[in-house]
Amino acid sequence: MFAGHFGIAVAVKGNGSNVPIWILLVGTQLMDIIFGIFFLLGIEKIGVPIENGMNNVYHANYSHSLIGAMFLSILGSWIANHFFGKKLEFC
Repeated sequence: MFAGHFGIAVAVKGNGSNVPIWILLVGTQLMDIIFGIFFLLGIEKIGVPIENGMNNVYHANYSHSLIGAMFLSILGSWIANHFFGKKLEFC
């Protein structure tokens, strides 16, 4: 699962982007990072295992929702623009 996410970051970096690789890697995992923070704060939960413990039920109603993803995208864009400004060029 993570290889696909990180693959996008590496593909963008390999396309001649001057964005630092760590920013691209964090960007691909931002929803999961926020889920971890929300889980520690008790906002989102991991349910009981189902099917003899093979799978868990994740209640990621905020970090992985459509509105949450849009909010994180806008927030990430604003932060990147604020700190890096015109230095960021993706293609």
